[in-house]
Amino acid sequence: MRTVSLDGWSHFVTTARYLKRETGSLRCQRELSVSDTVFRGHRDAAWHLQTTLDRERPGMSLRQYFDIMARILPCIERHSKRQWPDAEKAIRRLMRVGLPNIYSLREGNSAAAVLSFMAYLRHHGFPSPFLDWTRSPYVAAFFAFESCDLCAQEVAVHTFRESTGWIGESPDTSEVRALGIGPQLLGTSTRHGRQRSEYTLCVEKVSSNPCLDSYIFADHEAAINVPGFRIEGGRELDVSDAENAVTKYTIPAGERNAALASLAEKGITRQRLFTHGVENL
Repeated sequence: MRTVSLDGWSHFVTTARYLKRETGSLRCQRELSVSDTVFRGHRDAAWHLQTTLDRERPGMSLRQYFDIMARILPCIERHSKRQWPDAEKAIRRLMRVGLPNIYSLREGNSAAAVLSFMAYLRHHGFPSPFLDWTRSPYVAAFFAFESCDLCAQEVAVHTFRESTGWIGESPDTSEVRALGIGPQLLGTSTRHGRQRSEYTLCVEKVSSNPCLDSYIFADHEAAINVPGFRIEGGRELDVSDAENAVTKYTIPAGERNAALASLAEKGITRQRLFTHGVENL
């Protein structure tokens, strides 16, 4: 993973401004879609990009996970007083007909219903294949600094850009891929909007069969900076221009007080980012 060491909070602020300008610049230069950059904060720079499902049940198939979702959905709706009217039908259909490729997991109205329910589960502590990100570099920095590990020398803010907009061959859909999910997901928790949440989902297709048993949830770090599209002549892109491009920015943990004071001036506090009270399943 590409790592950039920043010497302090002010250096991070400067970097965040540059990254915002970079997206606009890439969109002017390249003909294909360029994804927005999203951000994720870690209170210890040594931590890996790992989902809660990776920690609990690595290598689970989509069929196994979707079967669990279908079984718990009625109970969640009953106790949360929320409804995902199309989710159960969509899950059952996916389990019956499968997926033609990894990217179809996020396409269409039925996919939106399933992904919205998955995001709700993630925000309420259910083991999830979703990795949380935010569209705000400052929200990510808040999560890095607010409860930073006392033993850690550095915190980290990761950036993720799914597509860099190069013209070339489509990537092999059998490769491990991290897919961006969001931000327009209905029926999620209040915190989803407050934290400007987006998610990534990392999937590997392990056989040519379209059934959900052929897809497993994979380690995000296996999908980082993959070669992705090739430019004319077959030359592979540099890491900085790869698909699923991730960079880790490290910041000294001793900058915590300066960072939190600056973030509070921007209105980024625990009180603002989290809903009052407890949202129960």
